[in-house]
Amino acid sequence: MLDALHREVEEELGLKPKDYRVVSSKGPYRYLFLHGRKKDGYDGQEQHYFLAELTTPEAVIRLEGSDEFRAARWLPPASFDLDWIGPMKREVYVSVFRDFFGIEPT
Repeated sequence: MLDALHREVEEELGLKPKDYRVVSSKGPYRYLFLHGRKKDGYDGQEQHYFLAELTTPEAVIRLEGSDEFRAARWLPPASFDLDWIGPMKREVYVSVFRDFFGIEPT
């Protein structure tokens, strides 16, 4: 699982494994696609989440080439707005924030 995390973080954010350390991980978290939709024969996804700490403060997040992100910024967990997430994933995000930070996003 850590190999997949390192690959995705480098591919989507441009950060190398030396730039961060995994503090904890939790999962699986599951959600269903909306309206009975299927993708590759599945009706939802199962995901694991990781809490990581930046260990190289001068590391720069690079989004060029990312298919999934247009912008990034650092913010405290309590500032996260649940409206930023599509409806099918909101319940998962509430669980993730509760499990990692002991709060529920609004």
